[in-house]
Amino acid sequence: MHRSYNKFYKTHCLGNDFILIDSGKIKLSRKKIIAWCDRHTGIGADGVLILHVGKISAELFLFNADGSSAEKCFNGLRCAAYYLYHIRKFPSDIKIKMSGKIYPIKVFKKSVSLNINLEDIKILEEKTLKIKDQKITGYFVDVGNPHFVVLQKTNADWLNTFGKELSENIVFPHRANIEFVWQKNKTWQLLVYERGCGITLSCGTGAAACAKVLHELNKINQKEFVLEMPGGILKNKMDQKILIQAADAVIVFEGKC
Repeated sequence: MHRSYNKFYKTHCLGNDFILIDSGKIKLSRKKIIAWCDRHTGIGADGVLILHVGKISAELFLFNADGSSAEKCFNGLRCAAYYLYHIRKFPSDIKIKMSGKIYPIKVFKKSVSLNINLEDIKILEEKTLKIKDQKITGYFVDVGNPHFVVLQKTNADWLNTFGKELSENIVFPHRANIEFVWQKNKTWQLLVYERGCGITLSCGTGAAACAKVLHELNKINQKEFVLEMPGGILKNKMDQKILIQAADAVIVFEGKC
């Protein structure tokens, strides 16, 4: 029996990696998404990007490695824009729709710049959670997806142990992405536990949530600043009410699945 295959592109932005499929017709089961994202028996990725491409614009849908759908993904947007420019030959100024919002994106040779309206990011409330007799205080932030931003230093071992417990705390009705952010010299260090796939090397929406909190608390006064994650450096620029995020995106390889 003939089996049909889907062409895919393995892509990443700051180590946050995705399986990108350019098709508005494909239907994926949760089981298949989990199988593809498995790093031992599948392609391996933090998530799957499904791109619906029109003549002058596109719409992006994301599924996490655990098969759940996600509302927002800024690294995914950068990867999709990089693909549209380099493979689909779109102009360098691209607009991509995600979860009902249209994002203006500028693609350079490698770097991809994304404009985010700061007013679309809402700091909902301050919360204190208890994890193994330790109180963790942070800010519940809505970037279109839920985040919990903690202004203190941590390490990957601690976050790998307790990230799931934090993410699935009862106070978060739809779970939450967890960000720990602290200052080191002139940069801000950031570690992320994503609700759909665990610790990732970077997270664009998590970085945006941290930028909003740091800005509102007057922790950053300069227009340009850096957020450093395990996957690399995300450049940030505040232009009035717009946050401009810039980072390199890469297509690693292509194949059929």
